This record gives sequence, structure tokens and C-alpha cells, in this order.
Amino acid sequence: MIRNEPDYLPSEALTVDLDFETRSEVDLLANTTWDYARHPSTEILLTSYNMSISKDPKNTRLWDYRQSPPKDLFGFLEHSKTKIRAFNSYFELLIWRFVACKKMRWPEMTPERFLCAQAMATNMGLPPNLEKAAIAINASIKKSKRGKELIKFFSIPQVKKNQAPFFNDPRDHTEKFNEFGE
Repeated sequence: MIRNEPDYLPSEALTVDLDFETRSEVDLLANTTWDYARHPSTEILLTSYNMSISKDPKNTRLWDYRQSPPKDLFGFLEHSKTKIRAFNSYFELLIWRFVACKKMRWPEMTPERFLCAQAMATNMGLPPNLEKAAIAINASIKKSKRGKELIKFFSIPQVKKNQAPFFNDPRDHTEKFNEFGE
């Protein structure tokens, strides 16, 4: 756990990159992020986070809903100067507040602690879309087509003729869910 760090640590050392993968009965494209995050059906499936100074993707950690809470992340966030950076951080802020805190009893985080990588990108003239911004800077890691397929498979209610909408349960699709977290 990080405690009592000196004030002279570089700000980058006190930043965690965070990304939630969620599911909900609410269509995020047809509703507000606020409505999505506050809906009773909204759940966190996966949380990826990187607390390393180098931000090397090899140091990214993955938490999934089947595990006990990520105490290493909570310990890192105990330092009041630690920032949480995410692409479209408003989404992560609301999911943290209304799902992680309220439903899962994760520690509270104030809005001031969230940094928006999307805003930073557009400030530099890059596209506000993560996939397009990654292409524009020739990033080594890009969004995958398979990742989009898995989001549709686990995060969006499935509709079959003459059936109520349902979610694919990760416990019934363990191999696919493990791939979702990669």
C-alpha cells in the first residue's frame, strides 16, 4: 500500500489509468451516461487498471466481478493526490460513484480526481474517438474487432424471438469471458 508519499513525486507517478467494462439493460447510445450509470441493472464486469509509472501495457491489471475487490487499486488510491485517468472519464466517474461505491462498497472518489484522456486528446487536435485517436498517433495498441464483438456478447442485452431480453452469463461462457479480459 502507498502511504505518506513525499510531495515531490512526479504527478505521473500518482496516476492510475482505469477502464470499466459494464453491462446494463439501458442502451448507452440512446440514453445519457447518467441514466445508464444509475440504472439498477448496470453492473461492472471488468476493470482494467495500470498503476505503473511507465504505463507499460504489460503492467495492466485486470479485475473481474468474480474476484474479491481490487485492494491494490484501493491502496494506490488512498494517496489524496492520486488521479484516475480514463478516456471519457465522465463514464468512469459515474460508474465508480453509482455502481462501484453504491452497489459494491468501493471507496468514494471525488470528481476532481478524474482526468479525461479524451479531453486531453481533443486539446491536442486528435479525434475524440479512442479508436481514431489511437490510429492518428500510430499507437501500438488499437481497439480490436474481436473486442467489439465481445462487448456486444456480454454487455448488451441479447434479443431472441419470443423471449425477454437477457445477458450472456460469463459463467456459461468462461473461455469467451477470459478472452474479453485480454
